[in-house]
Amino acid sequence: MTVELAPRPRALRPSVLAVAVTIVALLASSTAPARAADTPSWDDVQNARNNQAAAAELVARIDAELDAAQQRSAASATAALDAARIAEDARRRADDAAQRSAALDAQVTAAQAEAEAQRARTGALASSMYRLQSDGPLAARLLTAADPDDLLDRLGLLETMGTAWAGRAAQVQGAAQVVAALNDQATLARTAREDAAAQAESAAAAAQSAADAESAAVAELTTQANTLYAQLATLKGTTADVERRYRLASQVAAQPANPAPSSPPSGSPAPPAPPVPSPPSGGVVVDPAGAREYARGAIGAYGWGQDQFACLVSLWNRESGWRADALNPSSGAYGIPQSLPGDKMASAGADWRTNAATQINWGLSYIAGRYGSPCGAWDHSQATGWY
Repeated sequence: MTVELAPRPRALRPSVLAVAVTIVALLASSTAPARAADTPSWDDVQNARNNQAAAAELVARIDAELDAAQQRSAASATAALDAARIAEDARRRADDAAQRSAALDAQVTAAQAEAEAQRARTGALASSMYRLQSDGPLAARLLTAADPDDLLDRLGLLETMGTAWAGRAAQVQGAAQVVAALNDQATLARTAREDAAAQAESAAAAAQSAADAESAAVAELTTQANTLYAQLATLKGTTADVERRYRLASQVAAQPANPAPSSPPSGSPAPPAPPVPSPPSGGVVVDPAGAREYARGAIGAYGWGQDQFACLVSLWNRESGWRADALNPSSGAYGIPQSLPGDKMASAGADWRTNAATQINWGLSYIAGRYGSPCGAWDHSQATGWY
């Protein structure tokens, strides 16, 4: 049996600390206060209703609060997503280390079996030679009892036997050395496997902490945003829904468009990279059928009919498969509309990472502002490979 000795595995203990430090930094950034101003009270709103200057000042304060809430939403959700990616990478490394350790253990078992077989064959040969020497030393019998005419042949036989015995001894020694070397590597691999498993466990716990922190932030920021939009509506004599849609359209218009991908050498449009589910990070609602039904109802607010919905289905089928956790592995675009970067969707709501409806609201506003309609976006996507 030929055994190829694998390279020595690297110890992973230092990376456990690196992962922990990285995730602590992510959590710190996601929970750091980013309030731009004090939240106005309802008394402030009532007092400003009949004073144009005071109302304008209060609107600016509310807008600043909404900006701060949006920044906190982007930070907390991005931290959760990044921590999940770190955890997924650590899990893959742990799986790889476990597979490597198992493979080396199997090699050790096979090498031990081969070494034992070599020893058994050597023992059998020694026993056979002993039986041949029962009437006297074999070498003496070959040299003294031989007819002088056959002496050279018998000398050659003796040399052949000596060479065979030396080769057998070398095989036994080599098999033992292979077992020793593989045992050393297997010991290192088991240590690496344990370190990688500890790293994966630590990263998974940190990812869960990031997701929990994001969930708490979403609850707080959603309540705050509901109050702020209600205050805006009171000051302007509109409704909270109108104010949400107006702010979303304004925010999306101010955001940079999704960047165009590099063109392939032929110059023909390249289809978007197939999205894959993002690393598991908790809380993402993945319901493609439900997302499509929500979008079917939501397009009415833009005056679009079923013909436009058909274009939207085609567009987001290709972009994301209508999965709220779709992550483009090459660009980093995220969500059903494949926002790049994903945190642009924070303008639609604090739960942009996990909620398909929030993602769709942002995506529809993006399409309306950039292309006028889903069919306009679909036509552009077919011609260029992106939208």
